[in-house]
Amino acid sequence: MEAHAARTLDEAGTIEPGIIVYGCTASSAVGDPDGYERDLNDKAGYSAVTEKAALVSAFKPTASR
Repeated sequence: MEAHAARTLDEAGTIEPGIIVYGCTASSAVGDPDGYERDLNDKAGYSAVTEKAALVSAFKPTASR
């Protein structure tokens, strides 16, 4: 999946999506989740989110908890 991410983002961009959710657990699990998500956003030219970054964000403590 990772090998085709750039082409897939280009193709998905033709429909001008509001957001792309990248759900490849293996490729987004390696390294910095925020950095990977920023890289996808830069490549896509629109909002992209990965499941790993979403999970990391969900498990971060908040002041209200």
